[in-house]
Amino acid sequence: MSRNQGFFKSRVRHLVSAVLIFLGLMTLIPAFGGVASAHHAEGTASVNCATGVISYTAVAWAGDGTSASRTNTNVKVWVVITGGSGSAPAAQFGQFNSGNSFSFSGTFTWPTGATSITVNFQAIANWANGAGPGGVWTKSLTPTGGCGTTTTHAATTTTHPATTTTHPATTTTIPATTTTHPATTTTIPATT
Repeated sequence: MSRNQGFFKSRVRHLVSAVLIFLGLMTLIPAFGGVASAHHAEGTASVNCATGVISYTAVAWAGDGTSASRTNTNVKVWVVITGGSGSAPAAQFGQFNSGNSFSFSGTFTWPTGATSITVNFQAIANWANGAGPGGVWTKSLTPTGGCGTTTTHAATTTTHPATTTTHPATTTTIPATTTTHPATTTTIPATT
């Protein structure tokens, strides 16, 4: 029996060692995965519920110090309704380059009926240094009170009694003034 216990202990040790090696590799491989995994579009977004306008700015990631690591010719920005209902506006596209400081801005109209949305940012093309597009950057918007809700208030009418004020007539007489200036004669001697 002691021989079987030794066999099982050895197998358990081998299994534990294999699991630890596997976990170690899974931790180390992403660390050496390269810079390509860092390339991505980022963005900010806000909504003005009074006007129903969603404003956004898409920005290239910080880069590796080169312009090529931040340059992308096809970047998509789109809205997804995550609460409520309605139709999302059409996607918009832009690009990152040194001429626009690696960012661009735009607006969407808040979807009628939506109570929350996400604005999504993603590079579609490869970056100028050859790295792949990267993942989706998401900004969630859930305004307090909701932009997609409509509140109806009953009409209120207030009637005030008519008020009339009469002032007595006032007449002011200004006496006439006449100013007379003495005549002035100027003689110019003739020249020959």
